[in-house]
Amino acid sequence: MRVNVRLYSVLRRYAPGGSEAFELELEPGADLALALARLDLPDKVERVVLLNGRRADPATPLADGDVVTVFPPVAGG
Repeated sequence: MRVNVRLYSVLRRYAPGGSEAFELELEPGADLALALARLDLPDKVERVVLLNGRRADPATPLADGDVVTVFPPVAGG
């Protein structure tokens, strides 16, 4: 199964080749937590994670073609 991953802003440095978007191959039945573990982002890095444009529980099962988007929290004022 392949999912599309998009890492934005400073998180892009953790992507293969520094690319913003790439595919991640996972075994069938994988969940969002496994996909995030495979990204190998340091635990100390704060992030917001979306699955197909919506927040999702890490235990949410993934399907072929899903889009996992990860970006740093946004602050404003």
